[in-house]
Amino acid sequence: MKRIFLLVLLLPILSFAQNQFRKLDSLQFRKVVDQIITDTGVKYQEEINRQDWDENNLKFVNPANDKDFFFIEYGCKDNICSIFTFYANYDRIFPLWKKYSEPNANKEVLKKKGFKMLNQTSIQKFDKDVWKMEL
Repeated sequence: MKRIFLLVLLLPILSFAQNQFRKLDSLQFRKVVDQIITDTGVKYQEEINRQDWDENNLKFVNPANDKDFFFIEYGCKDNICSIFTFYANYDRIFPLWKKYSEPNANKEVLKKKGFKMLNQTSIQKFDKDVWKMEL
């Protein structure tokens, strides 16, 4: 009985990580995106008027290093948006993983392993210097 009670108490906490990026109105979406960028620790600037695959994603670039970028993939329907994936180098993705998914994560262990799934969120090496975090 105690286990069931504890599980009932923890469910809202466990579901928070997945739901805070889903079903956002336009104001909430912008606030969440701004918070994500702040959480990286870099003063990224959003790239506007892009000529690449700019549908359903936002691209942010570090003004001090144009090879340091941060992508956010999202989807919107009927003015409700959900964020699905982040792409960036490991040093930018890891603080987000630690904050939103695994507070006790070890940076070096995770980097060496190259992949982890926790609840319905995953982090993995995507390309040579690019990692992705799927929400």
